[in-house]
Amino acid sequence: MKKIVSFCFVCVFMFAAMQMSLLHASAVEDLVPPDGDYEVTIYIQQDLPEEVQQRILAHFNGEETAQPRNVTCDLFGHSNTTSTATKFFHNVYPTSPKCVKNIYNVYTCTRCGNVEEELVSSTRISSCHG
Repeated sequence: MKKIVSFCFVCVFMFAAMQMSLLHASAVEDLVPPDGDYEVTIYIQQDLPEEVQQRILAHFNGEETAQPRNVTCDLFGHSNTTSTATKFFHNVYPTSPKCVKNIYNVYTCTRCGNVEEELVSSTRISSCHG
C-alpha cells in the first residue's frame, strides 16, 4: 500500500513540475512585441572582443553571422561562449508602459562564429533609454 501511495505522490509531483515549467516558458514569450517598425536599441556585454560584439549585433539585425561550415563543430558540436544582450523596443504600445525590454543569453561559437540567442525575460517598461 505504501508503494502505491508513494507512486501516486511522485506522479502528481512530476505533473505539477511539468506544468510550472510550461507556464514559465509561455510567460517569457508573451511580451515579445508584435511585428512593427519600432526604434530598437541593443546593448551587448562590453567585456567581449569587438569582433564578437559585431557578430552578435549583426545576428540581431538579421544578417548571416556564421562562417563556412566547420568540421569540428559538425562532429563535436559548437564550442559556445555565453554572454548577455539587452534589446529595447521603443514606443511599442500607445499607453504606459510603452516600451519592451528583452534580455537574452547569447551563445557564440568560438570556432565557426555561429550565434544563437535565448530569450530570458521580456518586460514592459516606462523608461526605455537604458
